[in-house]
Amino acid sequence: MPSSARAAERSPALRAAQLELLRSADSTRLARREIVPEFALTAAYMNKQQLFPEWELGMKLSIPLWARQKQRRMAAEAALMERAAEQERRRTELDIDARLGALHASAEASQRLLALYRDALIPSAARTFESARASYAAGRIELMAVISAFTALRDARIREAEERARLLGALAEIGPLVGETPLGEAWEVRP
Repeated sequence: MPSSARAAERSPALRAAQLELLRSADSTRLARREIVPEFALTAAYMNKQQLFPEWELGMKLSIPLWARQKQRRMAAEAALMERAAEQERRRTELDIDARLGALHASAEASQRLLALYRDALIPSAARTFESARASYAAGRIELMAVISAFTALRDARIREAEERARLLGALAEIGPLVGETPLGEAWEVRP
């Protein structure tokens, strides 16, 4: 499953934005309901043992007299809040997609560089160092050439370790964006 699909499915940030959108949609529906008059019928029965049973019927009508001023403004505000929540959810989704894209590109570049260090640069630097050591032992070059070859080998190994750290850092940042722990396990959702 691609990372962006996993992010859309399990990302905590996206889930929070989606829940906020649902909450604001509920607020909008509630605010619109307050504009409409309410009508209710009630019926009750009470058995009073040795007395006559008692029946009760009732009717309730609630007319929002201030609908034009108060409730309509509340409904408009709730609708605006719902639109804002939708835009925030979309912004969060785009931010996560952009961050995932950047991290994915960084991880791929790091993998290519690690392969280059592993397959070409470090073996070449190791051969150069071994050749310089042998030449120094035979008296054909100076000690400074051996030290220079050793420094080049050490620098290549250090750059490889730094690149490995960048790769692991990118992979560690991808996990929380797609709703995973650093070990790749899905985060538990607790109510």
